[in-house]
Amino acid sequence: MVLVAPAADLRAAGGRFGQMIGLAPPLVARMFEGFEQQIGVAVDSFAAQHHAPRMATPALVVHDLEDDDVPWEEGERYARLWPGARLLSTTGLGHHRVAGDATVIEATLRFLRGEVVGARVVSSPNLPFGFS
Repeated sequence: MVLVAPAADLRAAGGRFGQMIGLAPPLVARMFEGFEQQIGVAVDSFAAQHHAPRMATPALVVHDLEDDDVPWEEGERYARLWPGARLLSTTGLGHHRVAGDATVIEATLRFLRGEVVGARVVSSPNLPFGFS
């Protein structure tokens, strides 16, 4: 599995979207209430921490450190919580140029061929997060 600039928290992503288009926070909250009524599931249940720890498929998370749309920390969260995931951090691509970057495409193809790409992000009580 390859995740490119993933949002780990749907509510935070919706808040960023609302801010981008000038939607007041109470209207963003109403938007989420409407979604929850339509789908019958709490929006917060889609957060990465609820699903990533159970994923068995190897993953490559690609995220740019200068992403202004989805903070790099959200991609890092996916990589940290997902067993067997690796994080490939880029710089200077922002949110919209990551998927089309030749270096990212080449690294992704290497990952899909079974090569080691990116860093393994780990977490423990003594080490909030780090790379190994």
